[in-house]
Amino acid sequence: MIKGMAKTKTSIVLTRVPVDLISEVDHLRASIRLKTGKAVYRAQLVRAVLRGLIDSKADFTGCGSESEFAKHVARQLKKAK
Repeated sequence: MIKGMAKTKTSIVLTRVPVDLISEVDHLRASIRLKTGKAVYRAQLVRAVLRGLIDSKADFTGCGSESEFAKHVARQLKKAK
């Protein structure tokens, strides 16, 4: 969190999300439910990914596009294995 910034919740509406991404997220949700017995909402997954990226302290400032950002995130996750 940025120092001095209030802890408030903000709603984010995702637009133009490709169908294949939604399908992958829904498949992940179903797999989590089968394995744990607990329901996970899309918003929970999005928040978890954002929190993980922020907590990783990885430098994403050199990413100039969505594609570059996605590739950089994938590299960071593969390194973490």
